[in-house]
Amino acid sequence: MSGRAQQSFYRVRTRAGWYVSVVAFGRCFQDRDGTPVLYSGIVVLESATSTNDNRRH
Repeated sequence: MSGRAQQSFYRVRTRAGWYVSVVAFGRCFQDRDGTPVLYSGIVVLESATSTNDNRRH
């Protein structure tokens, strides 16, 4: 069993003080009882996802 994949957008501040937009993709995997056992995900710059989408079209 597992939860649905999630996507969230955030604005974060870099060490240099600049704000950037990031996208987080993640999912929670659960055992048969519904207890979370594994969280898996990745965070990328939002501009990186836009660039990749444009390359496919």
